[in-house]
Amino acid sequence: RLANIDLTADDKVLLENILFFKSKRNSNLRLSIGAPSSPLISNFVMYFWDIEVQEICSKIGVNYTRYADDLTFSTNNKDVLFDIPDMLENVLPKYSLGRIRINHEKTVFSSKGHNRHVTGITLTNDNKLSIGRERKRKISAMIHHFINGKLSTDECNKLVGLLAFAKNIEPSFYKSMVIKYGSDNIYKLQKQKDK
Repeated sequence: RLANIDLTADDKVLLENILFFKSKRNSNLRLSIGAPSSPLISNFVMYFWDIEVQEICSKIGVNYTRYADDLTFSTNNKDVLFDIPDMLENVLPKYSLGRIRINHEKTVFSSKGHNRHVTGITLTNDNKLSIGRERKRKISAMIHHFINGKLSTDECNKLVGLLAFAKNIEPSFYKSMVIKYGSDNIYKLQKQKDK
């Protein structure tokens, strides 16, 4: 029984096969990365964990956000963040979250003195979002190659996606590309993708 819905054994197997996959025949079920259902399931599984972590963080002046398995903590209070990994290790065993663990090798502490990157986006020192210098150079070079007929169909499709990402995160950069390379070329690129 789930949320006042009676599920038969067949229903459960069907849901498992739709929402999860096995990497090998005898392996455990895993959440499908990139599937439209994955964020919903991830949020469902992590709901009570998120609430507890949020409550602890708010008491010590820390903002907590989670995107899939990327946890982000921010604060203006000096040295508070260094206690967060231990706090997470203490909270984790309270919940049946399978083999979820804190990956200390991926733990990064950053400040305004360094580039702050979260889920592929750079936070600038004036608290604006940016796609980052390297990605900007890559997009500009790819547009140049497109104009000169040196971009494959797959690369064109990737470039269209990168431009959409840039337009969403840093519209001023997108506009600068339209000005630099011409709206006709950007339009042609988007039409190329539709073929």
